[in-house]
Amino acid sequence: MSKIPIYENNTVDRQLSTYNDAKDLSSEGYNANDKSELLSKAAVSESIKDFKSERRSIDNFFSFLKKISDREAMSLLHARDILENNSRKLKILNIDDYKILLIDYLYRHHNPIEEYTTLLSYKSKNFLPETYISWFQDNLRHSLFLAYLIESPLKNQVYTGRSELLELVITYLLYNINSFDHSYRRTLPTYNTFIVWEADNGIATGIIHAKSIYLKNRVENRQTKWIDVDNPNQINWIYDYLDRADNQHIILKDTFFPESIVEKYELILASLDVLSNVESPEIGTKNNKGFSLRSYILYSMKKAWDGQKSYEVKSKVSDGKIKVYKSNQSKLEALMAFSGVTANQFINNSIEAMYDELLVSNTKALNQGGASD
Repeated sequence: MSKIPIYENNTVDRQLSTYNDAKDLSSEGYNANDKSELLSKAAVSESIKDFKSERRSIDNFFSFLKKISDREAMSLLHARDILENNSRKLKILNIDDYKILLIDYLYRHHNPIEEYTTLLSYKSKNFLPETYISWFQDNLRHSLFLAYLIESPLKNQVYTGRSELLELVITYLLYNINSFDHSYRRTLPTYNTFIVWEADNGIATGIIHAKSIYLKNRVENRQTKWIDVDNPNQINWIYDYLDRADNQHIILKDTFFPESIVEKYELILASLDVLSNVESPEIGTKNNKGFSLRSYILYSMKKAWDGQKSYEVKSKVSDGKIKVYKSNQSKLEALMAFSGVTANQFINNSIEAMYDELLVSNTKALNQGGASD
């Protein structure tokens, strides 16, 4: 953070000392009235100089305020409300509005630099520094995990889409980090790798501990590589599978509502992340125990999806619906143009020709061979 100007408070004695050095008011030729007049002029002159100096300091201070981050301004306004025991909450504004409010508040304050220092001191002792939010501030999956840890204070709220959820988690952890530190261990999932955190990182200890545990235990990419974010049918099917009444594993149910397939995919991964990865002799199939809850859900889900795909292929063929791969669409269009027939005609003609060539011809050949024997 840039260094701010120091607010000067000169006493009257200091104001007069400069002039007492320049003029010896006790020398001969100065009567009481002369001394009084000279002292008065000296005090006024020095006050004008001090005012100009102070004005420059104030101007520099407000120029400095214009350069702080919008989130820093928001933090300082939160500190003001807490220190004033103000029950009102800051209205949800565009993030760049908070700096305007802060400057306006300090501009009207009788001692803006001292007030700023007070707010800054409170913030440094009670709010999470912004450097500790970088790992989740633009990552929906990570933020969903943290929202899961702090779900209790949020359960009566509703957050729609990525932007609202990210802002919620950032704001809560920045200004309620002490509450998070006292509660997050109670909601941590049962993980195979648990870190006993002994290091003292001050106010950031809890969030650093939670980050380490999460990143060491979340679902590995190799376990979910079969899940295709570009396949809306699959993503919706998996979401419904995890959201069944008898198998409910979607986190933040009725609190977070994804607005896109990508957001639903991230919610699926976060929901798998919080499942226990500790193997248990009680979890598994009748003849195959020893799964963790997470690995068994993944195993069962993939098996069910493979069955669903097989069913859909049979269903589409029986209904006369055949999907042309995207890579073959341009080839089909070229063949249609060359032969002068529609797609349906070309596909059916090709099926008949291949059937005659591969099956009918081979069957006849086999029959003839059998007859000659």
